[in-house]
Amino acid sequence: MKNSQIVVVSVVGFLTLIMIVMAGLGRVALSQSVSGITRAEASSTVVVGEQITETFDLKDFQGVDVEGVWRVSLTQGDEWQVKVSHPASLEGDVKVRVQGDRLILGRTSSGRWRWWGRNETRLSADIVMPELSELDLSGASTLELSGFEGERLEVDIAGAVRIEGRDGRYDVLELSVAGASEIDLRGIVVTDARVDLAGASDVTLSMNGGVLSGSMAGAGVIDYYGTVAEQRVSIAGVGHVRRVD
Repeated sequence: MKNSQIVVVSVVGFLTLIMIVMAGLGRVALSQSVSGITRAEASSTVVVGEQITETFDLKDFQGVDVEGVWRVSLTQGDEWQVKVSHPASLEGDVKVRVQGDRLILGRTSSGRWRWWGRNETRLSADIVMPELSELDLSGASTLELSGFEGERLEVDIAGAVRIEGRDGRYDVLELSVAGASEIDLRGIVVTDARVDLAGASDVTLSMNGGVLSGSMAGAGVIDYYGTVAEQRVSIAGVGHVRRVD
């Protein structure tokens, strides 16, 4: 590829990335302003200094939606448990509820986002649930998941998110990422995976002999451990797919 073509692709990719991240953050604000008034009642509240920890009696959800800036731990267990910690200054401004079969975490107000300096306060949630089938994250959260197994896991991400998965296994993974995220799922073995990337995200997978398919636009990277029967990821930009030994 000529140098001029590389420059054009890089500029277009950068502008696309900025638009994607801004759209993701706008999606957070819209979601918070439209649906932020509904909040589950905490079953217990503990206050230590300026920090509040609330426990919620919520159950019967198989998916988790995270909006904004959170640190989330998801662990497989026999019963549902939801515990949320936040500064006392945000009392009444933290959204925790179940809608359908999804747990929703967010803010009742839109908060503010800055490209430099200090961003809004990070909230934290420790969640135990029997099964996990869907994840939807928008904003700039960090999420760890451990111990889940199932037929299918669907993950939808917009923004700048970090995910690490451990001790898991799924037959099918469907992953869609828009923005600049870091998704490390090498600890979750999957047979088939479809990965669609737009922007500049890094994805690491652990494949077990199935098909790796999808699309990539921008400067993304897909690394995978294990083996695949077929790799058919279409690439537009300077991204690449590679097997890691």
